[in-house]
Amino acid sequence: MMKQFEFNNVSFEENSICLVCESSKQIKLGQRGNREYFGANPNVVPHVYTNVVKCLSCGFIFCNPKIHGLEHLERDHYNDPDLYNAYLKGKVNSVYQIGEKLLALFKPLGKLLDIGAGKGEFLYLSKLKGYSVVGVEPSLRFCEYARENYGLQVEQGYLGRDVHFQGEQFDVITLFHVLEHVTQPKELLAYISDLLKKDGIVYIEVPNADAIILRIADQFFRLFGKSWSSRLSPLHAPFHSMGYSPKSINYLLEDSGFKLVYAGTFSGKVRGYDTSDRVSLAFTFARNIIMSLINIFPSRELICIVAKKLN
Repeated sequence: MMKQFEFNNVSFEENSICLVCESSKQIKLGQRGNREYFGANPNVVPHVYTNVVKCLSCGFIFCNPKIHGLEHLERDHYNDPDLYNAYLKGKVNSVYQIGEKLLALFKPLGKLLDIGAGKGEFLYLSKLKGYSVVGVEPSLRFCEYARENYGLQVEQGYLGRDVHFQGEQFDVITLFHVLEHVTQPKELLAYISDLLKKDGIVYIEVPNADAIILRIADQFFRLFGKSWSSRLSPLHAPFHSMGYSPKSINYLLEDSGFKLVYAGTFSGKVRGYDTSDRVSLAFTFARNIIMSLINIFPSRELICIVAKKLN
């Protein structure tokens, strides 16, 4: 549970323009804050919350107003190699299996850049498959972990600001659960386009903020008289204040000069969203049955995209 003082010194900013399509037409989906989720301390002070809204033009989901002053919560969460994704317990291969299969189909070898490389697991798996790999990662501790444990080249900083790879071009550029943290996605995609070879591909995975299970969860909240929305989590892990749907990410990529060659959704269990070993067996069993039934339908928890730049 987060300490109360961590929610002090916040400010709010009106956020009425969609950063994907620049429309001002939006609908409120609910509230999200430091009390508006299961497991939260209902007495935490100050009570900080925002509205979760959906762009009516492209489907992008974001917070309005923006919350400033708590960026350190997200930064600290993605900075401890001993705690981050520790629950996977050696099952990290399964986290990247969808991306690995699609890369093997569209670009099985070549020079690969992983943006937001984390602790370097995907880069290491790709290196074993024969790719020439390099990564970029904001967390210094994650970079050190990747270098010391896997012998990888992972540059510390943000692509286009601290790290540039001038004169280099890549066959594959990957972003595993990165884009939902990026406040200037069009600028990042423009930089990626410059780094891609003529026949190169970009692979993107993001949570599906319009997944059917989240829509059901929102209706569940309404049933119990709560005005919450499950779509985003600006004040608790995984600290998402922006969320893509298949429609909005397709719009973003096409507007940024990319052509989609594959797009789909898949179950969050692949990313280790299973609850085994973390909660009761009964809860895990019930949740897995529900998830199996829900995943029969489209619009599942995660989005995967393979795209090429337009020449």
